[in-house]
Amino acid sequence: MTTRDLVARLGDSRDAVLEHRTLDATRLAATYRRGGWSVRALLAHLADAELIGLWRFGAALAAPGSRVEAFDQAAWAAAGDYGSRDAEASCRLFAACRTHLIDRVEATSDDLLDSGWAEHPEKGRVTARLWAGIADAHARHHLGQIRAALDGTPWRPVESATSWMFTGGTRPPGSAP
Repeated sequence: MTTRDLVARLGDSRDAVLEHRTLDATRLAATYRRGGWSVRALLAHLADAELIGLWRFGAALAAPGSRVEAFDQAAWAAAGDYGSRDAEASCRLFAACRTHLIDRVEATSDDLLDSGWAEHPEKGRVTARLWAGIADAHARHHLGQIRAALDGTPWRPVESATSWMFTGGTRPPGSAP
């Protein structure tokens, strides 16, 4: 994917998430499946994950070869009280992090996007460009859940080239490290 395409996708998924910032309490309480996170919780998770993803992207650029930690989303959800977090505040954090990521991607050379990398204990060696792609794919993954919750329809995961990176799966055979 070209840098231009990546920036466009990051902007599109940012804007799609932000469309949900002013939902009423009933819509924020909707879930995509029994026992699943509410829209409010999904927005909180997206905000925290975007912050962590931005840090991982920065680490890949500023300290290539550095080690980044895994993200225990259940622990963050519990500690962050995702079920009662202010949706508007979550969206502001998400927007700030995503906008900064877009600015950094645009300002970084293709060589550095592809050569800067960070080592993740589960994902392995991940380049800065791929960290940015994961941020986009992650938002799109949860946008599917938000849309299903709001429409009252079953959610079906959509597989993408980076799905394994944020769903806890393993790297597909033959994929580049």
